[in-house]
Amino acid sequence: MGNILDIIRIWEIDAKINHQVHIKTVDYYSHHNRLLKYPCFIIMAITGTTLLTSISSDETIARILSIVSGVLITIGIIIQSIHEYLGYEATEENHRQVAKLYHHILSDIQKLPIYILDKTQHGNIILREYMQNIDNIRKMINLIKYEDPPNHLYLEYGSRIIADENFNIIDEINVALELHKKRQSQSSLANHL
Repeated sequence: MGNILDIIRIWEIDAKINHQVHIKTVDYYSHHNRLLKYPCFIIMAITGTTLLTSISSDETIARILSIVSGVLITIGIIIQSIHEYLGYEATEENHRQVAKLYHHILSDIQKLPIYILDKTQHGNIILREYMQNIDNIRKMINLIKYEDPPNHLYLEYGSRIIADENFNIIDEINVALELHKKRQSQSSLANHL
C-alpha cells in the first residue's frame, strides 16, 4: 500500500505544479499575444483613417498621407508576420489543454482516498481503474505538442507548491489509513476478549 501512496503523492505534486505552471503559461503567452496583436489593430485603424482623410485633401497632403499610410501598413504587416510566426495563440491553447488535463488528474486523485481504504476486490478494481485513468491522462499530455513553459514560471510556482503544506489529499489518506488500522486492531482485540 505504501508504494501506491508514494506514486499518488508524486502524481499529486507533479499535477499541482504543472497545473499552476501551465495556467500561468497561458497567461504569459496571452499577454505576449496581446502585445503584438493590439498595436497591429491600432496601426490598421490609423492607416484606414489616414487613407480616408487623404481622399478629401489637396494633392500635396494626399501624397504625404499616402506615404505615411504605406509606412504604417508595412509596419502593421511586419508586426502581424511576427505575430503569426511566433504562434502565441496556438501555444496558449496547447498550454490551456495541458492545464485542463492536469486538473483532471487532480480531480481523480481527490476521489482516491475512498478506494484506498476499501480492501475488498471491488475497491482494488476501482483503485486500479483510477490509477490507469490517471496514467492515461499523463500519456495524453505527452502527446500534445507544446513548448516548455518558461523556466521562471517553474521556479516560481513549483517552489511555492512544494513549500506549501497543503497536500490535503495525501494527508487525508494517511489519517484515514491510521484510523482504519486502529479500528481493525480494536475490533480484533474486542473479538479476542
